[in-house]
Amino acid sequence: METITKKYDTDKYKDLIPAYEELFADIRNEKLKILEVGVWRGGSMLWLKDFFPNAEIYGIDINLPKMNEERITLIQADQNDTEKLKEIAKIGFDIVIDDGSHFPKETQNTLNVFWEATKKHYIIEDWDAGINKPSKYKGLENVVFGVIRKRHELGIKRLQVEAGRKSYAYFLKGNEIKKGESVEKHLKDLTCDIKNMDSINFKENKKILNEFEQLKKSKSFRLGNLFFRSIRNPWKIFTFPLNLVLILIDKNGKK
Repeated sequence: METITKKYDTDKYKDLIPAYEELFADIRNEKLKILEVGVWRGGSMLWLKDFFPNAEIYGIDINLPKMNEERITLIQADQNDTEKLKEIAKIGFDIVIDDGSHFPKETQNTLNVFWEATKKHYIIEDWDAGINKPSKYKGLENVVFGVIRKRHELGIKRLQVEAGRKSYAYFLKGNEIKKGESVEKHLKDLTCDIKNMDSINFKENKKILNEFEQLKKSKSFRLGNLFFRSIRNPWKIFTFPLNLVLILIDKNGKK
């Protein structure tokens, strides 16, 4: 898969593009509007164009590469320029990928503007950049965990977070709570898949670590994770009934 990143001249790790190919396999041929925040040399824009043959691809950055490609629109913008972002947000997008500055302030501002303008899929890349060592990106993880904390309020149907070389936080919208519906019902419908967190040093942020541990122990998370992993790995179907019973009868598990 390393040849993919070389072919498109992108700084995305070799495991990241395959992860996106899996995430979006079912919708790749649909007529979509896709926004990438932070385009660098434009390599990932070319990959998006090839992988989504019927999509309109938009990219924003402070410094834009020289490109003249059909279905690709580049817009000069700063993630701190809220008014400019709001103008761009009027386009409306099916998928937003934030691979911009990775600074907490800019990432939060981008999320604030584009969340409502995103129909379904929102991704924050390299979300763990400031955790393991002193870094100018310190605090970026708080943006992601802020979304996880508000998952029911934001109507998140599925969340998939991965750390390490393939670092991204993926949120699928579409599980809005209607008037009169309970949060508990929503949480039962939430699908979660969180990987490689054990490799992260959370010592500097005990609050986030505690919240993550509580999420992992919750019945809603464990049930969602069980269903999701069983679907992805047919061999787990054989152990599915036993694991389901163990979760349901766990009196100590939180809802």
